[in-house]
Amino acid sequence: MFESLCKSMGPGLLLLVTSSCETIRNNEVIREAYYPPVIENAKALGSNTPGKEMDHLAYASVLQQFVDERGLVDYGGMMESPKRLQYYAFELGNIELGEFGRHEQLAILLNAYNVFTLQLLLEHPKVSSIMRIPDSKRWKARRWRVGGIDVSLKELEHEIIRREYMDPRIHFALVRGAKGSPKLRSEPYTGINLDRQLDDQARYFFSQPSNFQWDPLKGVVKISELFDWYRSDYGKAEKRVLRALMPYLIPGQAQEIKERFDEIRIQYLNYDWSLNGKW
Repeated sequence: MFESLCKSMGPGLLLLVTSSCETIRNNEVIREAYYPPVIENAKALGSNTPGKEMDHLAYASVLQQFVDERGLVDYGGMMESPKRLQYYAFELGNIELGEFGRHEQLAILLNAYNVFTLQLLLEHPKVSSIMRIPDSKRWKARRWRVGGIDVSLKELEHEIIRREYMDPRIHFALVRGAKGSPKLRSEPYTGINLDRQLDDQARYFFSQPSNFQWDPLKGVVKISELFDWYRSDYGKAEKRVLRALMPYLIPGQAQEIKERFDEIRIQYLNYDWSLNGKW
């Protein structure tokens, strides 16, 4: 499950990468190196399976106290009261994931990714962006424990969540501590509510001008470059990505786009890596 995510890159490939990520666009080599295409045309969550439900109360109390309705985080307050988050992270490390139903498993893993990201940021007080944290300590470090296994954030996202659960809506739930991310909900994900929560996250994401814009005069749709990075989860071709996202757009805009779909041009909005909260 935890095979290597990225092969070593030679100097020639590294020269192609810029801080703005502009070269990722329409460059399959770089896209596949940084955002490995583990699934093709992923489906929705699928049927649930029998199993237990986890008690998310400790995490719920943290979210309710320190995350507002826009998903902005009070990192300063959270740092002064860390024990509940630490307790929940400890619980995540010691559960037997297979004892839970499929939907609860995915809910646990989404919560785990977001909790570990919060903890990572709290270890670097006053940081203005998660990108200020060295990469070796950020997504590649195998230091987080879930279900009795040590993982990196990269492995948790690509090798477990994306590969094993194959629901592209996870991109509306994984929060990288950045304003360009989907909002951090002020409640945990739970198996019983997961389908509704993921749909709600998607609709909120596309209601924000920073993530989606429609210009009917020019026939241009602008979407977050998150969906350029993860094209493979929606079908690779840009128009197939847009078609997959249509159910979550504002209904009036979605209808206009549907009527002019063949002539639509797609552009991308830069992902905002600044911190999704305050110290």
